[in-house]
Amino acid sequence: DEREALALADSLSVIAVPVFVEGRWWGFITFEDCELERDWSVAETDALRIAAGLIAAAVSRDLAERHLRRRDAVLEAVSHAAEQLVAAPHWRDAAPSLLRQLGQATDASRAYLFEVGVREDGLRTASQRFEWVGGGVTPELRNAAMQNMCFSEVGLGSLEDSHARNEIFAGNVQDLGTAERELLEAQAVRSLITVPIFVDGKWWGFIGFDDCVSEREWSPAETEALRTAASLIEAAIERERSETVLREHEEKLRAVFETALDAIFINDDERRYVDVNPAGCEFLGISKDELIGRRIEDFLPAHKAATIKEDWAKKIEAGPARSEWETVRPDGTVRIADASAHPNFVPGLHIAFLRDVTERKRLEAELLNSQKLDSLGRLAGGVAHDFNNLLTGITGYASLLLERADNDTVLRRDLTEIKRAADRAAELTKQLLAFGRRQMLQPRPLDLSAAVSEIGSLLQRVLGDQIELVLEPAADLGIVKADPGQIEQVIVNLAVNARDAMPGGGRLTLATRNAGTDHVELVVADEGVGMDDETLAQVFEPFFTTRRQGVGLGLASVHGIVHQSGGEVRVQSSPGAGTVFTVRLPRVRDEAESTVAPAPAATTPGSETILLVEDEDVVRDLTCRVLERQGYTVLACADGAEAVAVAESDGRTIDLLLTDVVMPGLRGHEVARQVSATRPDIKVLYMSGYAEEAIVGGLPFAAGALIEKPFAIDILAVRVREALAS
Repeated sequence: DEREALALADSLSVIAVPVFVEGRWWGFITFEDCELERDWSVAETDALRIAAGLIAAAVSRDLAERHLRRRDAVLEAVSHAAEQLVAAPHWRDAAPSLLRQLGQATDASRAYLFEVGVREDGLRTASQRFEWVGGGVTPELRNAAMQNMCFSEVGLGSLEDSHARNEIFAGNVQDLGTAERELLEAQAVRSLITVPIFVDGKWWGFIGFDDCVSEREWSPAETEALRTAASLIEAAIERERSETVLREHEEKLRAVFETALDAIFINDDERRYVDVNPAGCEFLGISKDELIGRRIEDFLPAHKAATIKEDWAKKIEAGPARSEWETVRPDGTVRIADASAHPNFVPGLHIAFLRDVTERKRLEAELLNSQKLDSLGRLAGGVAHDFNNLLTGITGYASLLLERADNDTVLRRDLTEIKRAADRAAELTKQLLAFGRRQMLQPRPLDLSAAVSEIGSLLQRVLGDQIELVLEPAADLGIVKADPGQIEQVIVNLAVNARDAMPGGGRLTLATRNAGTDHVELVVADEGVGMDDETLAQVFEPFFTTRRQGVGLGLASVHGIVHQSGGEVRVQSSPGAGTVFTVRLPRVRDEAESTVAPAPAATTPGSETILLVEDEDVVRDLTCRVLERQGYTVLACADGAEAVAVAESDGRTIDLLLTDVVMPGLRGHEVARQVSATRPDIKVLYMSGYAEEAIVGGLPFAAGALIEKPFAIDILAVRVREALAS
């Protein structure tokens, strides 16, 4: 074969010398003699070898220069890629240009980027995301086979294994396995190199370069440059992920900041506001634009603002802390907050969270005051109970003595003074009971406008000529349920209080109005001296008064009557600006009844038998004596058990049970229940010193079934007669 080939070339003798470049057979040089057959001498052979070496050296030099040029081009492309990745809003925007520059710099036919995924069965897949191709090369970006391509299924298992270990995969296609070679040869690939991309420690994907012209060795310089390019993509992806996470965190924090119910303020080192949320603007009563740039001391009380520099330095040094914070709004109103401050949460910036507790503080103060008043009320009620029993005896026996004094002027005068003092004591006791919300009430449907109109003439006499009384009753006022006598007492007390606040005269206005559909209000307004905050805080306390004379129970009893009637009373005042009291009562659907009290019935004798139960000796003896004078038979008992025994054993007809409500042992309603069990037709009349006794056991009392201590002896006779006739 060789002889025939040489004969065809007219060669009679030939010598060939191989050329090796970088350890690999690069080619050969040949010399032929077409005239003679000859033997090539050693000298000729050596000379030819030298010539081959010179050619090899020249080729090596040329390759080295080409590698250097390619390396420099790749490094320049990587440098440009780095700039583009940094400048681009998203790394994907810079990917096409990056691949083009790298592909051209490496003299590649194709450059591409794949992203790795995992299927449901756990096998890894790769999807081509970007591609650049040189002239005459078929693009593969739209090739469906390049999407969700499973490494193991298409024969790229060795590439997968290399990249999973963060190793570069490179080589000539003819040296690869059968499956890999068939896949790549179908794309006209003769040589390739792929570099893995790792993001956050996990294999994310890879970039690759194909040579579709010739087989080639990828130089270390090219390899390192491509590795650098891959690391730039890794950094860009991680940066974008971090920025996305940071942006999401910022959006979440901003959402929390903007929607938080607590006020949030951010200040700089100079105490200027640099940011605030809507709740903070609401807390300060100012818009964000008006607040930014102003200082903390602009919203502090004067005594706090005076020391803010020193206090601020201490707070910054102390670190995170909680405290109560007092703020003054631009309109002058004061707000109280529970504050949590975090100095230097960012260097130079300080954040504070403020929860408005102004209303809670007010309610706590009201609750504390209510508890205090309730305690005093219980004490007053207990004292009043004992007083009422004693006053019942004093007024009763004084009345009996007056009946027998006849013409003894001195004795009648002394007894009258005793009775008058007792009546005044009873009135004071009523005020104590009113303050303690333990007085007897007889509520009924009431028109406050009618009550105000009816009391007008009386008030004018009480107020005097210096006071101008203005009545403004509403025509369509709703109905309330209250005791007319107690409401009259409320109006009189408020009017007298207003009169005393206007020593030089002035206008007093009494008005009624509907407050929505559920309440009715009585408004008492004066033009007096007004009250400061300290006085306002104590205005309803018993025995508190700013007058030289008076016991300080007028407004306390107003407070008690209104609250016992299911309402509330508010007061607004400031020094020199007068005072407005507002009484608010629940509205009812009943028709109003007349406020004129019925005239007492005449006292008539009786002959019935009465079972009397009273543990206080003086009240029991007086009651027994008064009733026996009226002709009744009285079975007097000191406690409930004795009364039950009498009812069971006495053979006489007993017409009425007259019993105290609260006694040692059996209470009044328990006595009534047991006595009624053996005597179902018996009538019952209760006696009580204050309202809390009247509801012991939770039993309601019918109108007329209760007589209030202290009672006059003639009223006792009338009420007993009414009870027997009912």
